[in-house]
Amino acid sequence: MTNYHPLVNQIVEALKNNECWYETFEHEPVRTSEEAAKIRTGYTLEQGAKALIIL
Repeated sequence: MTNYHPLVNQIVEALKNNECWYETFEHEPVRTSEEAAKIRTGYTLEQGAKALIIL
């Protein structure tokens, strides 16, 4: 597993354990969803989530 923050590792493990589809993107820090959408090729602005926390 990539060396993520421990909370991110917990989220990824929960997704794996529950057989959920997920995808991660690593990029330089951005300030807006619009900036992030420019980096996420193949996905629209509406398909992105700036932050996601699952409890």
